[in-house]
Amino acid sequence: MKHIFFIFFLCILFNSCKDSEAVVLAEGMWLAEVEVGDDQSLPFNFSLKDTGNGEYVIELYNSDETIFIDEIKVKGDSVVIRMPVFEGYIAGKFNDKQITGEFRKENEERVLPFRAEHGIDERFKSEGIPNTNISGDWEVMFKPENGESYMAKGIFKQVDDKVSGTFRTATGDYRYLDGINTVDSVKFSTFDGARAYLFKAKTTDSTMVGVFYSGKHSKEFLWPKGMKTMSCPIPRR
Repeated sequence: MKHIFFIFFLCILFNSCKDSEAVVLAEGMWLAEVEVGDDQSLPFNFSLKDTGNGEYVIELYNSDETIFIDEIKVKGDSVVIRMPVFEGYIAGKFNDKQITGEFRKENEERVLPFRAEHGIDERFKSEGIPNTNISGDWEVMFKPENGESYMAKGIFKQVDDKVSGTFRTATGDYRYLDGINTVDSVKFSTFDGARAYLFKAKTTDSTMVGVFYSGKHSKEFLWPKGMKTMSCPIPRR
């Protein structure tokens, strides 16, 4: 009888130790990335806070836009983060420093690989001092892989190497773009659960030539108004 009681006691102690060592999501800044076309990574930042009793809230940042997310379900080492308003959500496994999984939009049957790492607050990594300042207006052309070209106006503000702004078209704009100007390349991204946009371009003081990804389903090229075709390589990193 004493032997049985001792085994029972050890089981309780073992389970208590397991519960005390349960992994939790780390508070603070995270760098997240979703894979888009051509295996490119679209980065964005969010801040996570533990409100107690295993509940969390997130603030997701796109330039001047902050998106508040409070529908976060955690079970064991699994997490589901549902975006407000839109039907997209993130589902994945986590440890104290990383999340790996997928961003899903089931109504559109779209799935993008997702990963996030704790403790990183820079959206894009700088590769050097920018050669130019792109603040101001830029007239460009967008050309889908399968479709007609259309005009757009880029409106940007640069402080040091950080850049924010948008591209405006006849039907709307590309939301709050957040990015960096580094050496001879600019990179912008925005993510809000409905849109996953990544722009990469080579720049001079008067030209911008590159590519625009909308998730994995759409790819468009961009170049200055009046130029017939692209004249410089698209940055790959």
